[in-house]
Amino acid sequence: MDFTLIELLIVIAIIALLAAMLLPALQKARERGRTTKCLSNLRQLGASIISYTSDYSDTYPPVNRTGNSGDSAKYTWNWAFGLRDKGYIKGVMMICDNILNQSTGNQLTYVLEVRANTVTASRYTRISYGYNAGHIGGSGNVPGIAKYLPPAKIKDLRSPSKTVMLGDNNLGGDTNYAIRMPSANGSSSSSLSAAHNKGCNITWADGHATHASAVERRKIIWDKDQYMGAFARQFPQP
Repeated sequence: MDFTLIELLIVIAIIALLAAMLLPALQKARERGRTTKCLSNLRQLGASIISYTSDYSDTYPPVNRTGNSGDSAKYTWNWAFGLRDKGYIKGVMMICDNILNQSTGNQLTYVLEVRANTVTASRYTRISYGYNAGHIGGSGNVPGIAKYLPPAKIKDLRSPSKTVMLGDNNLGGDTNYAIRMPSANGSSSSSLSAAHNKGCNITWADGHATHASAVERRKIIWDKDQYMGAFARQFPQP
C-alpha cells in the first residue's frame, strides 16, 4: 500500500510532536542521572576525608599548604591532591559531569587529567568540588582574620550534620578547590554552584550527602557559632 505525500507529512509531524514531548523528559532523566552520580562522588570524597581524620588524630585535611604570600606552592598542593596522593581516593571522583561538559581550553585539559588520576598537583586546583576552608580546612581567607588558621578537629564542629564540608563550587580558576564564604555584610554570597537543576550537591561534615535546592542553598548557615572549626582557634567558645 502506497502512502500519499500528505499522509507521509502527517506521520512525520506526529513523530516530531512525540519527540518534542519526550525530549524534556529525557533531558530531566539525564540530569537526574548526573545529579545522582555527582552525589555519589561527593559521598566518596566525604568518606575519604573521614578516613583521613581517623588516620590523623581526628584532624581534617588542610585546604592547602600554609606559608607566606610568596610561597606559590601553597596553592599548588591542596586537600584534593593530598587525598589522591595518599591513596584515599582517585581523581575521577573529583569531577562533576556537568562541569566537565562546560569546560574549555586549559580548564578542560586540567579536568581530563584529574579524571585520569594525574600525579601533577597543580591540576587538582580546578576540580569540581570546593572544600569548606574557612570553617574546616583552615584558611587565610576568613573574614576579619589575616593569618592562616590550622584545620579543624572533629570535636570543633558543634553540628556536623549541618556543617557544609564539600559542595559543587563555581569559584573558578586555580582556587575552585575551596568554597568562598559569604561576606559578613552580605555583599557577596558563597561560591556554592547551582550545578544541578538550579541547586547544588553538598557533603556534610558527618559524611552524608544531599541535593540542596536553590532555596535551600540560600538558607545554609555560615555562622561561626554554628560551625566553629578553624574559627575555634581565633574565637574560643565555652
